[in-house]
Amino acid sequence: MSVLGATQRDTQIISVVGVAHMLSHFYQFTLAPLFVLIAPDLGVSYTALGSMMGAMFVTSAMLQTPAGILVDKIGGRPVLFGGLFLMAGATACYAFAPNYESLVALAILAGVGNSVFHPADYSILNANVSKTWMGRAYSVHSIGGYVGFALAPVAATLLAGPLGWRMAVAAVGIGGIVIAIVLFL
Repeated sequence: MSVLGATQRDTQIISVVGVAHMLSHFYQFTLAPLFVLIAPDLGVSYTALGSMMGAMFVTSAMLQTPAGILVDKIGGRPVLFGGLFLMAGATACYAFAPNYESLVALAILAGVGNSVFHPADYSILNANVSKTWMGRAYSVHSIGGYVGFALAPVAATLLAGPLGWRMAVAAVGIGGIVIAIVLFL
C-alpha cells in the first residue's frame, strides 16, 4: 500500500493522468500571457491572437468525440501520449513560426492534441483505478488541470523575460516532451 491505503498501481496511474492533464491545461495557457510580446513581433492585433486561441479551442472541442471513438478502438494510453506529444511539440514549434498564419496552424495542431485528454484520461482512470479511489482519481485529474492553468502564465512570463517569447515556448514545449517521455516509460 502507498498513499493513504491506495495501491501503488492506483497512485501511479492517478499521478500520470494528473500530470498529463496538468500539461494539457498548461499548454492551453502558455501563449496568452505572451501576447504583449508576440503581437509586435508578428505585427498582429490582440484580436487576431485571441482568434488564434479560439481556433485551438474550437478544434479541440470538435475532435473530442472522434478522440473518444479512437480511445475505444485502440485504448487510452497511446491516444493520451500521442496527444501529449502533439501538444508539447506544437508548443515548441511556436518558436519557429515565421508569421501569424503559421502560428494559427500550430495552434490548430495543438487543439488536435488537446482533444484527446478527457476521453483518454477518463478511460484510463475507469479501467485501471480501483473503485474505492475513483473519486480521488477524478479530483486529482481536475486539480491537475487547474494547476496547469496557474503555472502556465508564471512559467511563460518568467522564461520570456530573459529568453524572449520564442525561446520561452520552445523551452516549455521541449520540457513537456521530456516529461511525456518520462511518463510514457
